[in-house]
Amino acid sequence: SPNQSNMSVDEAIALWPKLEAIGLPLGSPATVNPENKWMINFMQKADDLGLRVDFICVHHYGGKNVQGLLHKLHQVHQRYNRPIWITEFAVADWNAKSTGQNRHSAEDVLKFMEGILPALESLEYVSRYAWFSASSTSKPLGRATLFDENNHLTALGRYYASFQPTKK
Repeated sequence: SPNQSNMSVDEAIALWPKLEAIGLPLGSPATVNPENKWMINFMQKADDLGLRVDFICVHHYGGKNVQGLLHKLHQVHQRYNRPIWITEFAVADWNAKSTGQNRHSAEDVLKFMEGILPALESLEYVSRYAWFSASSTSKPLGRATLFDENNHLTALGRYYASFQPTKK
């Protein structure tokens, strides 16, 4: 998308040492798919040049399939052999014409969250994760919001806020 960084692999690689110089833990670029051609090329070049990539950033806006996301994370970890930070994830319906026509109900999304959070806690290679809460009026993501239109926690938000992670 023209609203994103829209940068070639070579441009990102050339700028990477500036990010390394900051001295903080450094995550990979977060692409739409962590196994797409751009990301594979970036990681190969970074490894070849000895650049530091401490963890892989993953975004996931798929359906309500817990096992599907776990499989994706396993594949990403096998490919790059680095810890994973899920910097954005939520259940989305990219074909929804309105929030009312979103094929995922609020109950479906809550069930997904109830299944995925404990599973993420059990994966030693998943270091961090953060739910993406869009506006309640978002056509694809409105059912996955943590807050309603009055800024009160939804049932999903209450579950997320009360979930007790086991990792320190």
